[in-house]
Amino acid sequence: MTSRILSKPLLRSIAKNFDPLAGNGAIQGVITVAGVPARRRVRLYDKPSGMLVDAVMSGADGHYRFGNLRVGHEFFVVANDYQRDYNAVVQDMIVAEVT
Repeated sequence: MTSRILSKPLLRSIAKNFDPLAGNGAIQGVITVAGVPARRRVRLYDKPSGMLVDAVMSGADGHYRFGNLRVGHEFFVVANDYQRDYNAVVQDMIVAEVT
């Protein structure tokens, strides 16, 4: 289970002209550190604008999920180590898929 850092109503008020959170798509994955699942902060950004869309903490099993996204829209994900042992990792050109 993941915990929300930002609320969707707040994010929708920031996204004035486009709502990438309007859809039935999702982006999900697993965070690992040296091959071991890890709990880390994961942020989702709108690819075209660079705007922060949502942020979660991955679960203890490393899983994270962003839901209610516009299917086919491009995003990028940034995961960073709050313990400051590792640099952030970016996964670019991710497309939300139907869940």
